[in-house]
Amino acid sequence: MSQWPDPLHDDPPPRWTRRQRMLGAVGWGSFLAACVASVVFFGVVDPFELAAITTPAVDITRMTGYAVGFFFFWAVAAAGAALTALLLLRG
Repeated sequence: MSQWPDPLHDDPPPRWTRRQRMLGAVGWGSFLAACVASVVFFGVVDPFELAAITTPAVDITRMTGYAVGFFFFWAVAAAGAALTALLLLRG
């Protein structure tokens, strides 16, 4: 037996289902949107100063502010992309 795969006789890898492709598109697209939103937002706003004006006062570091902001943007973008995917599936 050869250690190299034989493309003529080996079974092809299983294809992704429609749901898996949709989840990948929603996840990847919302991740990229969150990256852009984070760069634009945190290019203008310092999370340390943003934490100083909250009520009640929240004691966080800049890195924590960046992480919380990124995941917030990712959740918002994922919700929008998931709603779009749902409407495309139902339409």
